Amino acid sequence: MLLLRSFFYTVFLLLPLFSAAQSGTMRVILSTIEFSANKTSVNAAGRQELDEVAALLKATPAITAEIGAHTDASGSASYNLKLSRSRATAVRTYLVGKGITAKRLTARGYGETKPLNRCGRGARCSDAEKRKNRRVELLLRNLPADSVTRAPWLALGGLAPKKPLVQPDVPKVKPTVSPGAPAQAAAGNALPPTKRRRGAPLRKATIFPN
Repeated sequence: MLLLRSFFYTVFLLLPLFSAAQSGTMRVILSTIEFSANKTSVNAAGRQELDEVAALLKATPAITAEIGAHTDASGSASYNLKLSRSRATAVRTYLVGKGITAKRLTARGYGETKPLNRCGRGARCSDAEKRKNRRVELLLRNLPADSVTRAPWLALGGLAPKKPLVQPDVPKVKPTVSPGAPAQAAAGNALPPTKRRRGAPLRKATIFPN
């Protein structure tokens, strides 16, 4: 009885470790989603990318996602926080409309609190640097560890090529005939037979060593 209790206790301790090894998290930046100034509507290219997200979520129902919206440091911090929350909610609403269960998705606005570069409040930055901080991210949870499931998410986030790598050309080596080998030419290397004039003497073939 004591041995049985010890066994179940060991299983109880190792089960969380086993689950963690089988699944994990991944952060994906949806780079094509853009919003007009002070707006929450998703652009056409962003909707197309969200359609891909919905298809991937449907393919693996165990995955849950946090939708995080970020802004640059223009405007007040409180306004940016409110705007980012509205944008994250807009993305969540779109995915729910595509058939994803609402309880699998959470929307969170971070405002300007998590910039990807030096462009925090008070810094002088270019429009390109500010644009990099205006983004939507997915924090995926319960993602299976196998590469087959992860590969489309990596491609979606620009972390892996969408097209397969081109295999390098391997030079073709022509087969050679060694001295003493059967006089049967390899395919593709046979020379056409030569015509001998009537009455002409036969000539012996000369074989050159390789």
